[in-house]
Amino acid sequence: MGTLLNNSSKKLTFYFKELSFLVFNPKRSFRKKLQTVVKLMYLNVSKLKTLRISFSKPQAKLKFSGWGMTSNHQPPWKTEENTDFLASSFASTNEYLLEILRDNQFVLSQFQKNGRYQEEPESKLSYLSWRHFIVFWSATFSAKSANQKQINIVEAGVCDGLTVFFALSAIHQQIAGASNLKAFLYDAWDQMTPDLLTEKEAKHAGDYSYLQVSRTKLNLRMFSDSTNYLQGRIPEVLNVHPGPPGLSWLHIDLNSSMPTLKTLEHFEPKLLSGGVILFDDYGWDGYEETKRVIDEYCSRSNGLLFPLPTGQAIFFKH
Repeated sequence: MGTLLNNSSKKLTFYFKELSFLVFNPKRSFRKKLQTVVKLMYLNVSKLKTLRISFSKPQAKLKFSGWGMTSNHQPPWKTEENTDFLASSFASTNEYLLEILRDNQFVLSQFQKNGRYQEEPESKLSYLSWRHFIVFWSATFSAKSANQKQINIVEAGVCDGLTVFFALSAIHQQIAGASNLKAFLYDAWDQMTPDLLTEKEAKHAGDYSYLQVSRTKLNLRMFSDSTNYLQGRIPEVLNVHPGPPGLSWLHIDLNSSMPTLKTLEHFEPKLLSGGVILFDDYGWDGYEETKRVIDEYCSRSNGLLFPLPTGQAIFFKH
């Protein structure tokens, strides 16, 4: 570093001596001095650029990039000597999911076109790792904090079952007595309809027409004793299937503000102390109306909302 500074300093000194001699020489006319300044500025711009001295540290190599965020820090599930049991369990779960994805035993139709993946499943899982770690962590935290013999979780917006796969895996691995776990899974498994969308959200009408509840059941077959599939559109389906009387974990991923609000109004009063609500569509561009209803509702509730750099947010119930 000292050699670099010394060489750069010498070059700068030589340049300014040359400039001073030509500009401040009393024997030269003002016109010639002005011409010299202009000429030197034009010819030496590239030189000056190369002489810029940076005192900042070399940029660290990115350790994670995906889901709208980057980090120079090592993700908790990738440390060489992982002493965090939860992070180690997440890494194992992620690897297991990758294996069954490769064998087509778990199908992510949302990432396919004409039945084929647009990119390798490993790349997609890596991109979503922080999102899924937060799912894994929040499900574990809620089950431990609520401290109930019967563990009930709810997901509104299930899709292929990717998110709840991590939640169910976390609770089964981390919580003793998870045999008392029940998951209530709400989804239309059909396209989004205009009547449940605002004017700004209308562009999503017709989305998710490819979903099939049968595929989701196959994906989550390892949890068949714990899962209840409640097909229908929110809020109507809540009148038919109101869900459990109490729950510790609620995940909302509905891509629309009105169903999000109706889900909150229905389930948040049932959320146990120590339970959490994980929102997927909170900080993303285009979902400002969803963020607004979440902010307004949570500000009136007994708890605290924690926005996350992944675009998610967690509400902790007091």
